[in-house]
Amino acid sequence: MEPDPQIARVVPKGPVTRSVAGIRLVARLRWPDGRAVDVPAMAIAWTEDAVEIRWEYQGKARTDWVAVGDVRRDLDDPAGPSGEGLDPRDEG
Repeated sequence: MEPDPQIARVVPKGPVTRSVAGIRLVARLRWPDGRAVDVPAMAIAWTEDAVEIRWEYQGKARTDWVAVGDVRRDLDDPAGPSGEGLDPRDEG
């Protein structure tokens, strides 16, 4: 069995909203060595301060909670215009 990726995760607080279909986005994963890597993902749930994402690691789907500031909906620009995240609750 392969080890879990050692990315920064958050613990969601408060009510959780679940998405039926998921919302496509880019998630910034933060590694212990300081690297930040953007990956395509789906938001499948969120709270006020955290987003549960479904993403692929070494060919396998997995889910993790990340900070809301580490996701954005701009799939065309992986770096993002300002490096700021986007609240997935803004589905419009």
